Amino acid sequence: MVRSTELSGLVLCGGSSARMGRDKALLERDGRRWIERSVTLLDLVCDEVLLACGSEPRYEDLGRDLVLDPESDMGPLAGLSAGLAAAKSERVLALAVDMQTLDQPVLEHLIEQAESHDADVALYEVDGRPQPLCAAYHQRALPAIRAALAQGQRRMVAFWDGTRADGTPLVVLRLSGNERRLSNWNRPEDVA
Repeated sequence: MVRSTELSGLVLCGGSSARMGRDKALLERDGRRWIERSVTLLDLVCDEVLLACGSEPRYEDLGRDLVLDPESDMGPLAGLSAGLAAAKSERVLALAVDMQTLDQPVLEHLIEQAESHDADVALYEVDGRPQPLCAAYHQRALPAIRAALAQGQRRMVAFWDGTRADGTPLVVLRLSGNERRLSNWNRPEDVA
């Protein structure tokens, strides 16, 4: 894949994993921790990979830059905000650590579409449901994300009706996605 610009990757791995009952990032599949699989996948398509690990440092053994939420329990939107602020690139490919069925072609298609449409947010939808935990975000979305967080909003889609700095609406590109490829493994039965 040939990209026109640099790309940063962001693993969203700061959650409490309450539904799983233990830290999802440390679970193993085929002898590798989920977080290692996510980092390896992003390494295939990104120039740098950051870890949004919540409000406390975790996973330092991976040797990646950690981005921290300003407070605990703020959710993945805060991790996205921190990741965009720390990224070296204008565009960030964010991926939840529990999306273990993704592959390189799915991510490459997402990036290509984000660039070709100059989207502020590009993501897949499955049966009409947006999948914002596997999405490409542009730095232009950061002010709208920060505004949503300042208003106490935590949903990943809370900022979509925001604007760019020039006052124009954010461009959100929705792509049709495959449910099997874009599944989140949140509970022990999902893994089984």
